[in-house]
Amino acid sequence: MISNRESARRSRARKQWLMEGLRKQTDCLSSENRELASRLAAVVGHCLALRHDNHRLLSEAAALRSRLSDRLAGAAAGAACGGDPQSLVPAAFAGGFMPETELTA
Repeated sequence: MISNRESARRSRARKQWLMEGLRKQTDCLSSENRELASRLAAVVGHCLALRHDNHRLLSEAAALRSRLSDRLAGAAAGAACGGDPQSLVPAAFAGGFMPETELTA
């Protein structure tokens, strides 16, 4: 009977030791999960900001292409009428360089 009690005591101690290990593992995994969720939220926020910037830049590029097309069409019409086509095209376009002030105007 003593050996049965001793075996039961060892079994309870082993079960308690295993449960403590599982609690520690749960705590570590929960902490890691919170950290990863926080990092994911930051990455998603960064991704949304980049998408917004990309959309804005695509819209700006389309507007600039439209302005350039309009100016080039005006220059071609002016040249057909004997005018100077370079007078309608900004100097920055003629050299292939567009300063930042041209982008925002």
